[in-house]
Amino acid sequence: MKIADYEELILAAILHNPDNMRVVAPELGADKFGQTSRRLIFETMLDLYVQKTPIDIPNLLHALGPVGAEKAGNEAYALSLKSKFQQLGVESDIGLEAWAQIVDAAGRWRLLQQITGKANDKLSALEHIMSEVDDIE
Repeated sequence: MKIADYEELILAAILHNPDNMRVVAPELGADKFGQTSRRLIFETMLDLYVQKTPIDIPNLLHALGPVGAEKAGNEAYALSLKSKFQQLGVESDIGLEAWAQIVDAAGRWRLLQQITGKANDKLSALEHIMSEVDDIE
């Protein structure tokens, strides 16, 4: 399975049983999700959970608002999450903690890659400046 599949399984597990948020919330932040749509959905689910509002598709879409719902893939995407277990051949949410750990690790890896990329860019810029200084001397 791909990381995106694990992310979607987590969202599906929360839609299936909102109490699953208790399992994943300590492990994950929305920033660990790779795609904006899944990030927005998780963040909104977490907000609904904290507000003690039922986490279902109508409440999710309402909380996202029209612009947020569009960014999150609209109702069609939210509905597709409901069938994600069957689609991926997963029978239940029994692996939820492991899925959360996988998504967390992938999110940390993406962040590390971003930081490393920025550091390499800065190093290249510094090397360029130093070579210009050498040319002047």
